[in-house]
Amino acid sequence: MRDLLIISDQDLVQDPPFSRMDLISCRNLLIDLNGDLQARLIRLFHYALNPDGVLFPDNSETIGKVPALFAPLNRKW
Repeated sequence: MRDLLIISDQDLVQDPPFSRMDLISCRNLLIDLNGDLQARLIRLFHYALNPDGVLFPDNSETIGKVPALFAPLNRKW
């Protein structure tokens, strides 16, 4: 399993994005950012994910100004 994962530190604001990712988990990240930076990161996450990839934010977070980029898989979770 370990050979299938890449775990890495990344400065989301300054570093170029990874691409072809299956999952992005951003727990307790977006809630601490202003709306413009949230929108910028949501677009970056959309670019970085595979077409069937999943963005996994915290349940208290939303994708704010750019909701058309993602559709919920399960509204409860």
